[in-house]
Formats: sequence, structure tokens, C-alpha cells
Amino acid sequence: MKRLELMPTDENILKSLEEDIFKRNQELGYFIQLLNNIEGPYSLAVNGSWGSGKTFFVKQAKMILDAYNVDFDMSKENRFIIENLIKFPQHPIKPQYCIYYDAWKNDCNLDPIYSLICSITAGYEYFNDRGSENKKKVIEAGISVIQNMISFIPNSAVRTMLSILPLDKMKDALEKTNPLSNVKEYIELEEKIQGFLQNLSSEKEERLVIFVDELDRCRPDFAVQLLERIKHYFDLENIIFVFSVNCEQLVQTIKKFYGEEFNAGRYLGRFFDQVIPLPQAELPNYFNKLNIGSSVFFDLTIQKFIQTKNLSLRDIVRIANIENIIKKHMTNRDFWFIGSNQDTGYFISYCVIPLLVGINTLEPQHYSTFANGENVAEFIAFMRENDYSVRIQEALKDRQNDEIIERDESLEGGLRAIYIALFNKSYENENVYVGKYLFTPSIRQYIKEASSLLSQYSNFSY
Repeated sequence: MKRLELMPTDENILKSLEEDIFKRNQELGYFIQLLNNIEGPYSLAVNGSWGSGKTFFVKQAKMILDAYNVDFDMSKENRFIIENLIKFPQHPIKPQYCIYYDAWKNDCNLDPIYSLICSITAGYEYFNDRGSENKKKVIEAGISVIQNMISFIPNSAVRTMLSILPLDKMKDALEKTNPLSNVKEYIELEEKIQGFLQNLSSEKEERLVIFVDELDRCRPDFAVQLLERIKHYFDLENIIFVFSVNCEQLVQTIKKFYGEEFNAGRYLGRFFDQVIPLPQAELPNYFNKLNIGSSVFFDLTIQKFIQTKNLSLRDIVRIANIENIIKKHMTNRDFWFIGSNQDTGYFISYCVIPLLVGINTLEPQHYSTFANGENVAEFIAFMRENDYSVRIQEALKDRQNDEIIERDESLEGGLRAIYIALFNKSYENENVYVGKYLFTPSIRQYIKEASSLLSQYSNFSY
């Protein structure tokens, strides 16, 4: 058993481009063209909901831009792969010097200007000396800022910077500064920062693209201060900022800082020149990647659950991880006919159990209500739209054995009777026919065991 989620490592970013897992390669090409034609200073936001793949999108964009910049340190093999995947025959791509800044990782008791400078300084290490003539100056200026600020910041913030800068560079900075010496005037540090920024902007041909990720997850004071610092310090001709954010969540974050009555949407307009909706991922390809993309009814039920709940890519992974534990046995007919018949076995294994597992995974607070017979409306709504509904209707036509639970001839009436027979405590020890379906105590026990995941019906070695 392994976690299916793709973490945004360089290896997985490249793989996602090669396989076009999210079917966004075409939109990535357009996005690169947009960046290529922007004249800085400029700031744009890629807006997407939680778990929708924003980090993957901006890291894919960065990797493409890095591949088209001969001054970036990348293997010939990877550069060749990317240049053949994403081509720009009509619009040559200008060299873009890209920096990735994880705002949430750097959210600490430290002015964000410092960690941003650290990230830029560390990023310049990946640019070849021959291409980026300004590289040495930028790195030296960045280290100079760090040396001056060490005395002002707590140890926890120093540890944060240690995780960003190359260790040898940070070691040099610490050795050259005595934290116990008298605190220097902040104006000296401000001068160092201005010197760093001048070095960034001195080479007009070096277009710097800074990707700021996870801003909406930060503490309100840090998020607001980061936006203000970027606006104040980085309004430079050759710099473009790309924020990957959930704008709805960021608005709430800003309101927590300024108050509920504050017009946070208009406030964000000060910082974002353009907001771009994150392109929707095409799910069928993603389903196949997660082993839930077949036309077997078990997979179709999971797909329908995902679409009904409008799940994010991250939640889809959670569902797929769990459903794959039981998939092998739910599609093995040897397990189906425990005290019942074939029609019932199909229906329970293909429809009911994957639905229960999905609810327990995504909405555990509602699982008991559903399993205790108190949520018939959700059961009817889901089964009515399920790909299996035609077979359910066919099975419900046979009414000769219906004796215990009364129902009308509609699909909704039949589904209501099924739900009552399965989950109402009054019938848990009864054999109940609803159409061709025979719901026995053994079937109900099968449902409980299989949906619990701790049973003979689980396969933990998939």
C-alpha cells in the first residue's frame, strides 16, 4: 500500500508534464506566452480553490521557463524533454530568471522581506556564471543583507533561513556577524536592502519572475506584510510576480487582519494587476493515474461520487487511496453471494460500499447518520444519478416477493425501500426483499465489515 498523491518534487513535475496528467499543458503554453509578453513591473494571481493543483501549475510553469533559459542549471536530457513537449515556434521565449518562494514555509516572526531576499539569493545559485553577469553581485548583496539582519531576529527565524540558503553561504553570514554585538541602526540594514534591489534591477535584460505560493495559508499579519513589502520594495521594471492563491480565502485572511467590514477585494486590487482562473484539470486522465478510471461499475460509482461532491484534486487522491484498498475484493465475485443472490451482490459491492467508504473518507462527521438510516435523501439523490441506475430500475420491476416494506412504482420509492431495508435498525435481523434484491443479516454485516476497511475484504498490499 502506498500513498498515491504526487508531491510537487522536480521529478514529479517533469513526469506530470511528460504525461500531461492534468491535461493543462496547452494552457501552460498560453500562460508562458502571457508572461513572455508582459513588461514589468507587473503582478498577476493564479486563482484556484484549495487542493486544485496551483502549486503543480506554477512549478510546471517555472520548469518550462527554466528549460528555455540556457543560463539555468538543468540537465541536457530534461531540457530536451521539456522543449519538445512545450514548443513556441511563433513566439520565441525570452530568458526568464525564475525564483520560487513558499510563503507558508517562511511564515515566522520575521519581516517577510528577509526570507524573500534569502529565496532570491538562493535561487541565483542555479544560474550559470557565464550567463548571469549580475549573479555574483546579487548573491553578495543578499549575503550582506543577511549579515546585517542576524542580530535583529530570533533563533527560530534563523533556522527558517538555514532551510532556504545554501548552508555554506549561511555559515559565512553567521561567522561574520557577532549576534552579541551592539545592534546597528536599522537604516544601515535598509541601505543594504536597497543595494540588493539595485543589483536586481541593474541588468534590464534579466527578467526576474518570482512565484509566490501558499500565501492564503499564512497568518493574516504575515500575508498582509508580505504584500505590502513586495509593493513597496519590488516595483522594478524587470520583475514580475506570480501569486498562486485562493483569492476567496485570501480575502478572509485580510479581513481577519483589518476587520470584517474592510473591503478586502478592492485592497487586493492594489497588488494584483491581473487575476487568472486556474484551468480546470480534466478528470478522466487523472482517474486513470489513480487506478479508478475504468468502466467497471465500482470505478464508475467512485467517479460519480467525486463529480457529485465536486472534489478537489487533493480530495480525489484521498478517495482513491481508500477505495483502492477494497477494490480488488469488491470486483471479486467470490465475495458477493453471502446469504443472498447475484443481483444483490452486484449492487452492494459496486454501489453501496464504495459510496459508504467515500462518505466516511470525505465527511466522517456524516457517516454515522447515513449508516444509521437517517439520510435517505442523499442515498436517493446519488443512486438516481448513478450509472448503475438502469439496472436498479430493472431489478425493482419484480415486485412478487415484496412483503415487508411498502413502496410505489417510482425509482425514488424503490430506492427509499432499499435504504430502509439496509440501514433501518428495525430490519437488521430480517430477510427483506425489494424487487430482486434480497437484503439479509449477512449482507448487512458484509457492508459493515467491508466499509470499515479492517476486514478480510481489504487489500493493503495494492
